[in-house]
Amino acid sequence: MKIWLTIILIIAAVLVILSWRGMPERSQVEGLRIVSLSPAITEILFELGLGEQIVGVSKRSDYPPAARKIPRVGEYGDPNIELILRAKPDLVISQRISPDKIILMQNELAGVCKFLLLKVDTLAEIIESTKKIAQATGTSERGQELTDRWQKKIEQLEAQYAHLPDEDRVKVYVEIGANPLRTCGPGNYLSQMIHLAGGKNLGDAATGSLWPIVSSETVVVWNPQVILVLEMKRSGGFKEQISSRLSWDNIEAVKSGRIVQLSDAYQRQGPRLFEAAEKLAQIIHSQATQEQKGE
Repeated sequence: MKIWLTIILIIAAVLVILSWRGMPERSQVEGLRIVSLSPAITEILFELGLGEQIVGVSKRSDYPPAARKIPRVGEYGDPNIELILRAKPDLVISQRISPDKIILMQNELAGVCKFLLLKVDTLAEIIESTKKIAQATGTSERGQELTDRWQKKIEQLEAQYAHLPDEDRVKVYVEIGANPLRTCGPGNYLSQMIHLAGGKNLGDAATGSLWPIVSSETVVVWNPQVILVLEMKRSGGFKEQISSRLSWDNIEAVKSGRIVQLSDAYQRQGPRLFEAAEKLAQIIHSQATQEQKGE
């Protein structure tokens, strides 16, 4: 009789453990209060299911739409310490900004709350930072699911385009800013995405910065086959502005009309960036000459 009772208890214990594994993961701290100091971090937090625990965000945190209702605590790169402290956070998360701002925040937040500083310049750093956020908030299981999915998308693109030799890749110029002309340099996440998508980022030749300034003459010499324009405020039509620049009518991308404005998903080092990877490949390899909009 005792043996049967022991067996029943063991079975019951196993069933309880299995049921726990199937339960959704909860935050380490009930009612955790989080301040996000960049739009990308805000998006990552929402993807981890932590939207309701965000009590402060940077001004341009506008995605998902629910983020627009959260109190602002300053600009990205210029956080307002007073507003951050007023939010009474348990955790403040920031991307790397100017060293002076980082030192100021570390000093002001010391002993008040945990401060998590992340580097997200490359795709690998974005994935690793997401895991760190998940670990700090008790959502490691969800974080692993997300990063596994992102890694799979990377591997799918690699399988499709990694074999392409340099001379067969589509030449791409990315315009981050128009005055002065600023592009994406070697080593940053956007350059990596272009390579994954079967393109050649011409900005890789402009060393010294992740977002280097280049001359108009340099872009003419590069002669890109596709011009990607990150979404930004411009007066008038962006295609007409680009096409009217001195000697740019000789550029192959201008001749064929392959000038594409990308959505802000490509400016955010977060979930939508990976979801947009396949779309970027379609844009780069499209032969269409009509006006396009990259979503």
